[in-house]
Amino acid sequence: MLRSLRPFFVALFLLPLAALAQDNVSRGTIGEMGYGKFVLKEGGGLERLYLVGKKDTNYEPDDWRPGEGDQVQVTFFEKKGKLVASSVKLVKLGPNSVDPKQMVSPMRVKVVESGKSGVIATLKGSSKKARFVYARKRTEFDPVGWVPQVGEEVEVEFEVEPSTFKYDMSYVLLKIKRIR
Repeated sequence: MLRSLRPFFVALFLLPLAALAQDNVSRGTIGEMGYGKFVLKEGGGLERLYLVGKKDTNYEPDDWRPGEGDQVQVTFFEKKGKLVASSVKLVKLGPNSVDPKQMVSPMRVKVVESGKSGVIATLKGSSKKARFVYARKRTEFDPVGWVPQVGEEVEVEFEVEPSTFKYDMSYVLLKIKRIR
């Protein structure tokens, strides 16, 4: 009787050890995005919710953050029954994502929205939008006192840094100049 149960007990102890030895990696397309989380649509219709943390998660490339439609490879671990992404690697950009290599300062853009905290603009030669935020008391306006209006073409100089309140990249305006 005990000999017949031996394979059962061996499997009971070895299967969890084998699962721990594997790298927890999955590939798929990002579906929904939320604050500190995203849903990854994997092959076969499987969808998984991953949590991301500013300290826990690394991104490749460094100046990119995931967006809906991006194809990614996620390395993750389990924490309190939830999946936490430790590394998110870009495989292919989605249709609405901005290529980090395309964001070179200075550049010309067309203003789509303008507000107190910054502007949303379409990039030259594409329909993709980027959000540029004003640097408090550091942003130079040319001409002085001018406020960007919707439809204007402008030249922007900016720095790229991780966003303070969102899980994306911020394009911080150093100088914005109206093009006549």
